[in-house]
Amino acid sequence: MKPPKQITYIINNECWECSSHALNAEGYPTIARDNKCGAMYRYIYRTCVSEIPKGLVVRHICDNRKCINPSHLILGTHEDNVADRVKRGRSATGSNNGRSKLIPEQVLFIRNNLDVKISELAKKYSVDPKVISDIRNGKMWKTLL
Repeated sequence: MKPPKQITYIINNECWECSSHALNAEGYPTIARDNKCGAMYRYIYRTCVSEIPKGLVVRHICDNRKCINPSHLILGTHEDNVADRVKRGRSATGSNNGRSKLIPEQVLFIRNNLDVKISELAKKYSVDPKVISDIRNGKMWKTLL
């Protein structure tokens, strides 16, 4: 049996950036243990802090995907993690959102042509009328306000 691979890190603004392991598709270092591959930060949390209760996720307070410093890792809900992403400006917005059907020019047309009925615009752009209403009310596509 081979000894476990040593974890190496560099200190960078108090983060411990793992440089010894491959990154997954999302940019997190990975580790293989017990014939399972997973995120290094989760392994570090379980090893240095405690088990991860079902339904909770491990969050980085430093927002550094390569960081494995246990003091930068906290538990939270999926909703907490999403709120972190939004607060830090990493959410896909506007046409960068993979589910977006509209492009900025269309949104500007919707906002600037208030004489066109919501139902007509919804049909023209193949979206729900609520989308048109939310665009006009500034609830959607806030990046273009």
